[in-house]
Amino acid sequence: MPSTNRLAGLLHATAKELRARFEKSGTASGHAGSKGAVREDYVADFLREHLPRTVEVYGSAEIITADGRISPQCDILIADPATPPFFSENRHRVVPNECVYGMFEVKSRLDTTELRDACEKIARVRALPKTAYYPPRAPFIYKLHAYGKTWSHWPTAGMIFAFDSVSLETLAIALMGWCRDRDPTEWPDSVWVLGKGCLLWAPRAPVQFDYAPEPGSGLVALAPLPGSDILLPMLLNLHPLLARATMPTFRLMAYAEAAQIGTVVTHIPWGSAANG
Repeated sequence: MPSTNRLAGLLHATAKELRARFEKSGTASGHAGSKGAVREDYVADFLREHLPRTVEVYGSAEIITADGRISPQCDILIADPATPPFFSENRHRVVPNECVYGMFEVKSRLDTTELRDACEKIARVRALPKTAYYPPRAPFIYKLHAYGKTWSHWPTAGMIFAFDSVSLETLAIALMGWCRDRDPTEWPDSVWVLGKGCLLWAPRAPVQFDYAPEPGSGLVALAPLPGSDILLPMLLNLHPLLARATMPTFRLMAYAEAAQIGTVVTHIPWGSAANG
């Protein structure tokens, strides 16, 4: 029986709408790139409506670092609302890495090849350096534990969302195989498949899920209850995580230290001007 909880009912109805829009987009457009962009917008709109207002959701964005590195194109970015507008045109943005809290890779149908592609992109993005912050002043020292290590900034969370997929068991086996020889700092945080279920990490026990994997974490494939879907558990996973997302004070100057801002014409020290 479907849950009688009001929030669960609303999100189940939203899942039906997402599924209907997904199917409609497949009928309306024959171009794979156009369909993919539209479906990314569907997910971005849902996140924008339901995530805390302490974060901003951007679709189709690239990440830039202070030393000039550029990420692959990201389907969806979740960033601090104070993010400066480096570049914004139509549906594409360029975002400084220090301001990024998380990313979503969106797939129409998730198979093992698409899963590996999404995992590789998440690993590349999380490896980008975050250095453009003002030094913290005691006693306000920023420390966060995730992925088996301590961070001096918020590490970028990486999630995967799909409208359809191969079986959850197949995805779980493929994900554990991909993670086996890699550090937890490269692993995705979660995988969500509309209508099928999700993959979550369970560091301590199968009934205790965590927001981020730790060394030795197990992986749980969780199917929704009959008549429900994955949007409620996804929201319950993301909301408390991102409600606590913060960043040290962003230092914009680090991105412009080599830039020239003008030429000094003259300098007149105070009191040195000639009288009369």
